[in-house]
Amino acid sequence: RAVLVATDGSVWFTTNGAVSLCRIRDGRLQTYVVPDAVRNIRALVQDAAGVIWIGSSDGRILKVAGDVLVTEPALARAGSTSVRCLHATPDGSLWIGYAERGVGLLKDGRYARLTVEQGRVDDSIWQIASDSTGAIWLAGPQGLSKVELADAASAVERRSPILRSILYGYEQ
Repeated sequence: RAVLVATDGSVWFTTNGAVSLCRIRDGRLQTYVVPDAVRNIRALVQDAAGVIWIGSSDGRILKVAGDVLVTEPALARAGSTSVRCLHATPDGSLWIGYAERGVGLLKDGRYARLTVEQGRVDDSIWQIASDSTGAIWLAGPQGLSKVELADAASAVERRSPILRSILYGYEQ
């Protein structure tokens, strides 16, 4: 369901059926115990600090701490809707694409969610990417939208009530 090549060269992956998270490092396979309540793991990403983040179909966000999976306190109540994708930016932000709850943003231990109320075109996020100019690209059912990182930060910090974005949709 998900694969990640980490900066140390290890390969992380998830399995279908019995939910598990595995890592291959130095030719050895390590399997991590996934909490029973976690359904399918759909997303893996490594952030700028080297932390491995995991997103599941039941809306859980976990991270690897040593040899165990833990929930980030700021994300303990973040969602119950399927996580579709995760994306980490060089500034230390973790972006979370939800099936029907918009996009979540974790930065410096603070979590916020951006939805249609803040100017998102829709609340389903299928994929997230960033470019070298500092823009965040969000793909969803209505098309592809571009958001400047500074504008997203303003919306999250409530300095601006609306998230400005450019939509490259089906009608464009």
